[in-house]
Amino acid sequence: MIDDPSHFFTLNAVLMFMAFIMFLSYYLVLHIQGYKSGQANARVPEDKIFQRDHAATNADIENDLRWKKLVRNQLETVPFAFIVFYIATMTAQDPKTRMALIVVIVVYVFARWIYVICYACALQPWRTLFWAIGNLCVFVAGIAGVIDCFRNLYGINAGPDNP
Repeated sequence: MIDDPSHFFTLNAVLMFMAFIMFLSYYLVLHIQGYKSGQANARVPEDKIFQRDHAATNADIENDLRWKKLVRNQLETVPFAFIVFYIATMTAQDPKTRMALIVVIVVYVFARWIYVICYACALQPWRTLFWAIGNLCVFVAGIAGVIDCFRNLYGINAGPDNP
């Protein structure tokens, strides 16, 4: 059924690399959030040694809240996106679908990185635009995966004779 295994391997390699890039993004956001919690004196009691000696300002507290929300958004969104990407990758048989998934996954990761920057810097409406682009990528991957599942299930092959 898979006419060129190298396309399948390339798709999996891109998926793995992009998943690792998103993990690095999460790790970076998590550490910045921890630093912001220290600035806002918002750490748990046993972590008092990491807090600043001054009283937190309103800006410190707002930054801490912003970064906590950003971490939560990453945790709510990225795992489900990569579940969809993974399943779509495993069901993709058509080379055009595989290439589309590569593009969609790369665009998703780029959009999420820009989203994180926009969220951290309070850049609206850009934050919403890149959030929407990322979610659109997940929808496209999901639809492509479902279409290829039915193609596989019913033996429908896309090609020059059967588009």
